[in-house]
Amino acid sequence: MDLKCVDPNLQLDVDVMILDFLIYSAIDALLVEANRSDANQGALKADDALHRVNGYLATFNANHEKPPDLPHLQFRLQVLQFITLFYNEYSPAIRSPPLHALRKLRCENVTRAKQWHRKESEPVEKLFRTIKRQGRQLKDSHAYRDGGCYLLTILPLFMRLSIQMADTAPSESWMHLAASFMLQAALDYFINFRPCRQRKWRKMKFALRALREAFAWGCADSCDEGSDEHGFQDMLWPESESQSEDDGGSLDTWAAIREEYLLKFMPPRTRSLEQHIKDMQVQYPIGDFRSRMRQFLRMVAVSIPPPVLVQVEAGQLFGLSREKTAALKRRCGIDTL
Repeated sequence: MDLKCVDPNLQLDVDVMILDFLIYSAIDALLVEANRSDANQGALKADDALHRVNGYLATFNANHEKPPDLPHLQFRLQVLQFITLFYNEYSPAIRSPPLHALRKLRCENVTRAKQWHRKESEPVEKLFRTIKRQGRQLKDSHAYRDGGCYLLTILPLFMRLSIQMADTAPSESWMHLAASFMLQAALDYFINFRPCRQRKWRKMKFALRALREAFAWGCADSCDEGSDEHGFQDMLWPESESQSEDDGGSLDTWAAIREEYLLKFMPPRTRSLEQHIKDMQVQYPIGDFRSRMRQFLRMVAVSIPPPVLVQVEAGQLFGLSREKTAALKRRCGIDTL
């Protein structure tokens, strides 16, 4: 096929098909890597797939400055972004975005946490008072990593993916997964982001901020339309479901589950906050959470149809006969697949 004479619309179609296929392949490579007993052995293949996506995406953006809306492609790209950051530790040199990009990811979430002023239940208020008091006594961390890709950083991406997938109110199973994500995000931040030689009031502020930022989802009395919080509350209370004034729908269920997980941070009277955090690491192992997340991510990955090139390779596009599929392959110059 003479590329010099290719119709621009056809070229866009072909480029979209190729990019979609590369993103799909990279997602698959990352999930295969995550399922290996020694994930580092699969990191090279996954990183190669990511390099191919980055290279072709740069070419795509250069050739198509204003492409049309491509919701399936954009969603798949968001899935890839989240999975890449979730498994960042396997290859941090390749998968870590610039520090300013990580800060931007958290910007809206930080704002949401600062606006968490509404009256909470007495147990939650007691927890916050305890964190303020005992947070001052936290020891310096030797695992401190400034600018790292924390679970707290990518928590908003997890919520956005869930919001985009939802066409009905989420199940309680998803709510428990989301609350587990919040719990692990706060634990991760407690353990790994604790700058040394900080004054006691800063340690207290850091500890309280970590909890507020992790658990602030669904607690705002009002929020801007189009914000993540607005989308989250819409997901919990879709317009298609009718509720009475006294029925909070899934919002009430979520509030109860969120509070249940938040209160797990209350240390027993016989344990300090420092000791309790270590106890929680044993009681809620990160491995169990990651196993549940792998299942969720696999479900997300297959929630949209496979790329056209994957269907073509199988010999038939959805909605087309094998004959019409073969004709399309010839038209696009990919009849060798």
